[in-house]
Amino acid sequence: TERVTVCVATDGNQGRGLAHAAATFHCRCVVYIHGHVSPGRKEAMETYGAIVIRIDGEYEASVKRAKEDGRMNGWHFVSSTSWTDFQDPLPRHVMNAYMVMVEEAIAAVPDLSKITHVFMQGGVGSIAAAVFMGIALRLGEQNLPRFVMVEPSEADCLYQSASTGVPTPSSGTLHTIMAGLACREVSPAAWKLLEWLCTDYVAIPDAWAVDAMKALADGNNDTPIVCGESAAGGYATVLKAASDPELKAKLGLDENSQILLFGCEGATDPEIYQKLVGVSATEVFERQKQSAL
Repeated sequence: TERVTVCVATDGNQGRGLAHAAATFHCRCVVYIHGHVSPGRKEAMETYGAIVIRIDGEYEASVKRAKEDGRMNGWHFVSSTSWTDFQDPLPRHVMNAYMVMVEEAIAAVPDLSKITHVFMQGGVGSIAAAVFMGIALRLGEQNLPRFVMVEPSEADCLYQSASTGVPTPSSGTLHTIMAGLACREVSPAAWKLLEWLCTDYVAIPDAWAVDAMKALADGNNDTPIVCGESAAGGYATVLKAASDPELKAKLGLDENSQILLFGCEGATDPEIYQKLVGVSATEVFERQKQSAL
């Protein structure tokens, strides 16, 4: 395995995961990031021994560079994004791996059939497609909840694709605190599942995500939770719907709703987290421990 090199393009989280796996199996790891990835997320990958290359341009440009460098050098390009033909099995393997957290969630839910809504954050759509598909496989097509997709307003490729009926790039700036979701285009393999399963698409401003992060950190007489920027979209939408009758009605939320939320990110950049929430992730974890006593 020391002769094996894996590579990936990332907004931070997938690269960090791959760097950790490469360190575990003594592989070499090369990670490509774009200009908006924070220094803290870059350093987190380097901590595991990855070579991190920052390029000009957006996420899609880093994907193109990683894919081409991998092809030229004989590296294994580990991508959650597929292309038009999506014959390469690797994106499907990555999407299958995301279903681990679906199994963990199902094990924790007393009765999955009573869930009325499942909220998931966007990006290129791969994680959401895997989560929705994992639940659909367990429940069967006749007993499905509403699957709700949440994206930043400035990176809404899935919302736009749903509006047009075909994969459509976002026309936004991609400038969002929800860095892991700052993607211009949807993954074709993910879209095949989302256009079948996803029922609702919501594009939200950054301020909603910050409010959700703060509310989860506070706990409000419940267990405090450390929630990263890219993980807050689902709860942000539910929180907003509580005070917005129109949004609440459009999503079919009422006193009988039972909602399943997936976070998928903690304080991946502790400095940014503290700046947004006002307290450190360490402090929230300490209060979490105290609430469990």
